[in-house]
Amino acid sequence: KWTPGNNIKSMNLMFPNPQRFTFFGIETFGYEKEVIFPIVIELLDQNKRMSGSLQLEAQVCAEICVPVNFSYDLSKLNYKDKNNSKLSDILKYMNTVPKYIGPKELELFSSNRSDNKLKLTFINKLNISPYDIIVEDNKEFIFEKPIYSKTNELLNLTVKFNDKKNYDFEFLKLTFLSNDHSYEKIITK
Repeated sequence: KWTPGNNIKSMNLMFPNPQRFTFFGIETFGYEKEVIFPIVIELLDQNKRMSGSLQLEAQVCAEICVPVNFSYDLSKLNYKDKNNSKLSDILKYMNTVPKYIGPKELELFSSNRSDNKLKLTFINKLNISPYDIIVEDNKEFIFEKPIYSKTNELLNLTVKFNDKKNYDFEFLKLTFLSNDHSYEKIITK
């Protein structure tokens, strides 16, 4: 979270590709070892410095989870320094942030709902070959890993609703994780 400061129009915290893992029997997503969360800050006036406070709250987990807090004074950032030693690391993580894609790049070709499953078929014009797909609903509930396959230009996906036979959602957010580029797609009912 950030406290509104001087000369800041907007701030957007970006999340690089996470990894799926099981922690004490619960399937979750997170990061191993190191992660950098890029932040995109839009200034009101490019010729003035910014100020304000940014506070990051997270958990570091191994056998137990320990909450950690970091606080940053935004006025101390030198955003014009292109020779920053961490800039290449920040850009590396920024490149793994999933990009939103529209209907033309990944077109929903068909959808079929039966009992506790939703089957989706996309025309895969981007030739996405994901190693994982994260499916979450409008309430931020994350479903188990879907079954998916790729055949020629089609990407087939089956989302299991498990105990939720008559499950209703406003939309599903699909995050296609791949080694080169990752993408997000919103599916409405």
